[in-house]
Amino acid sequence: MPEQDLCEWVRIGEERRNLEYKRPRRWDEDGAKAIVTKAALAMSNIRDGGWIVIGVEEEKPKGTFTNVGLT
Repeated sequence: MPEQDLCEWVRIGEERRNLEYKRPRRWDEDGAKAIVTKAALAMSNIRDGGWIVIGVEEEKPKGTFTNVGLT
């Protein structure tokens, strides 16, 4: 995927049917693998698949997203 396309997915700032954001997590954090696996399985059920962008955190109130990146 070209870097420009990835940047566009991050900048959208709202989840869609084929786009889901996840905050960064450590793999040894409780449930981290399950959360990412569940999102991947959900995207696999969409006709053309989808994207999971890790490094975007949902703020309160729900629906507001902030790019926090990865360590």
